[in-house]
Amino acid sequence: MSSSAPTSSNAQGKTVAAIVLVNFVTISGFGLMFPVYATFGNQIGASATELAWAIAAFSFGQLLAAPVTGRLSDRFGRKLVLTISLLLGSVAYWLHGYVSSPEMLLVARFGSGLASGGFAVAFAVASDISTRETRARVMGIVAAGFSAGLIFGPAIGGLVAGMVDESRAFATVCHLSAALNLLAALCTATLLPETRRATTTASPQTDASARGALLRNPAFYVPTLIGFAAMASIAMMEGTFVVYAQRILALTPFQIGLMFAVMGTCSVTVQALAAGWLARRLGEYRMLLLAMLVQAAGLLCLGSFAQLPMVVLGTVAISMGYALINPAASALASFAADENTQGAAQGIVQGAAAMGRVVGPASAGPVYDGFGPTAPFIVGGLQLIVIVALASLWRPREQREIPGADAAPSLG
Repeated sequence: MSSSAPTSSNAQGKTVAAIVLVNFVTISGFGLMFPVYATFGNQIGASATELAWAIAAFSFGQLLAAPVTGRLSDRFGRKLVLTISLLLGSVAYWLHGYVSSPEMLLVARFGSGLASGGFAVAFAVASDISTRETRARVMGIVAAGFSAGLIFGPAIGGLVAGMVDESRAFATVCHLSAALNLLAALCTATLLPETRRATTTASPQTDASARGALLRNPAFYVPTLIGFAAMASIAMMEGTFVVYAQRILALTPFQIGLMFAVMGTCSVTVQALAAGWLARRLGEYRMLLLAMLVQAAGLLCLGSFAQLPMVVLGTVAISMGYALINPAASALASFAADENTQGAAQGIVQGAAAMGRVVGPASAGPVYDGFGPTAPFIVGGLQLIVIVALASLWRPREQREIPGADAAPSLG
């Protein structure tokens, strides 16, 4: 833990509550547009592939921003960097409301991704205020704020879209997203205690050396690569599910919003109540493998049945598996990093996950157009099974403690 991290249970609880609120408000703003995304795509003449590429553009921007944002938070503090990131996100979402072509949508989504690097800072805060024994539980609670936003964001987006003319629905929810990001910035500035003091003594060479050692550590890069591959598989579903739900299942924007609400409810429950429990009994690495198996089962179910009850069952399984991947991968990465590189470590982990969300949708669109609506789900599920088979060859073992950090696992 950082020496500046809150030490009392009250201070820790306040910090966790603040970062959960920030994650919730931020992802609510992002999720607002989900129910109207496919309809807006039709209005601007975007194909399924173009919509998938626009989704991927957001993650590509996040991929570029997350490692940089994480390193900056190590150097200048979590609170300042996160507040600035949220303010930039508010501006980006406001500009979304003026998109009028697939090309403009692509640029707008990329800009929003660049402004979303603050997610890495949220997990760095979780590392600052937790021990090895509580790391997965705290990471799960922080991630639950993200999933809770997926419950209410799409649901609110569907309700708001139904209250205005269809031609203005997308702009309306985008401007509401901008307002929520601004609210999140205010919450950060007023409610979030600083958990990491600004560091100005380390030279760029020292910082680069520490990051290089981290990247060469199998205890860090193996779970990070597994997290990337798992995210790529689920992103194949995310990249085409809204289009599939509208065009094949004939769901309305409100019904799509309810579907995301079910998925978010499952994720929140698993992250808040089960992540810590499973980590204590299985260990973070085996929990990561179990999460991918559950996710694979859900994807294969979604791809094999077009009946709504089976679709709901598949999405529930997907959301339960998804709920455990980020806490497990983030906790494993934090174990391999010392207190001066927690932000950098979480930035790389979130950047790798963002890369998965680039590769997934980018490949899902052509697969959808070329092989059918359910093909991305089947391919994603099979990929996860292969990943689990390969990943199970690694065996985590305990390693001596890293000075200034909790005990770190080694994969050998």
